[in-house]
Amino acid sequence: MLTKISPNELRAVEPVFRWWREQGNPSPLLLTERELKTSTDCFPIEFHDIREQHRILYGPNLVESLEIEDVFYRAQVETQLRTKLLRLRQKGGGVLSDKDALRALLLDSVSTFCVLFRHALLLNGVKGPARKREIVEGAAQRLGIDPAPFLTLLDLREQKLKAKDVEPEPCSRVILFRLKGDRRC
Repeated sequence: MLTKISPNELRAVEPVFRWWREQGNPSPLLLTERELKTSTDCFPIEFHDIREQHRILYGPNLVESLEIEDVFYRAQVETQLRTKLLRLRQKGGGVLSDKDALRALLLDSVSTFCVLFRHALLLNGVKGPARKREIVEGAAQRLGIDPAPFLTLLDLREQKLKAKDVEPEPCSRVILFRLKGDRRC
């Protein structure tokens, strides 16, 4: 448990950080106990995931007692969904006529939307399914999204379909123009 983070603490863990990154992992995030307790309003999605999936390697379990207020959680989920949709539209505007680039853009976005759909389901009282297909099906039932383009993209990612068999334009039409960013979670 860290009560402060200074250059001394960072220097002490530098070899561990370097080794961890060399293993292909992102750099660990260091928070003091106070930062942990006062950041749930800024990062409620992340703290929900941490609370659900954490493992204690050493020391007390500081995560289980974290309070995450739904008002902040809902705001972050809505903001992230709208932001991702707007970014996807922005990037899509430059590649609509390039099937390969459009397909790649949609493939790159499907995981992010699945994460956000899972959190939207949690906010709607549905205990979050873990598998992407279950998330998409739950979002279709509970949130009213059209699951077809997301399931097609998942098929492509899982190599159940070949890229040449997936026409990206119909998928993009549903995702970019029928997925509503103005609906509350």
